[in-house]
Amino acid sequence: MDHLFALGHRRIAHLAGGREPSSKDRARFYCEIMKAAGLNPILIRGEHNAAFGRRGVDALFARDERPSAIFASNDFIALGVLDRLKGMGLSVPSDVSVVGFDDIPDAENSLFSLTTLKQDTDAQAQAAVVALQAMLAGNAAHPRRVDMPVTLITRKSTGSNSG
Repeated sequence: MDHLFALGHRRIAHLAGGREPSSKDRARFYCEIMKAAGLNPILIRGEHNAAFGRRGVDALFARDERPSAIFASNDFIALGVLDRLKGMGLSVPSDVSVVGFDDIPDAENSLFSLTTLKQDTDAQAQAAVVALQAMLAGNAAHPRRVDMPVTLITRKSTGSNSG
């Protein structure tokens, strides 16, 4: 969100996929950040797939004021967003910036060049092993939830808000 704010975006929509805790957390954090910035959240919930990304764009653009940026809760949704925007004749990032989450291999493909957030899967695996060891040792005090850092991978799907 800081990256999009720095580029001048204020009408940022979030396409939230899935019902698992991490998706709910992303949607909650998005809403908190938007409200803290004095902005209205634009949230649409769906599934973790490209089809939802395409439907989400249609739902967003049916509103009076289209977003200048879309943050998708995973890269599959973001790829659907990119596909639908292209089908509408819109340019990314000139007309709409797009950010995904996960940094899947296709995200860096020159066709997509998706700005995304990359999770440290090695650190996640290490935290899972530590948690499992604690559970097996009977350590009920070990936290069941560990927040992990992410890294912004800036590619060509984001740009300055020209609107």
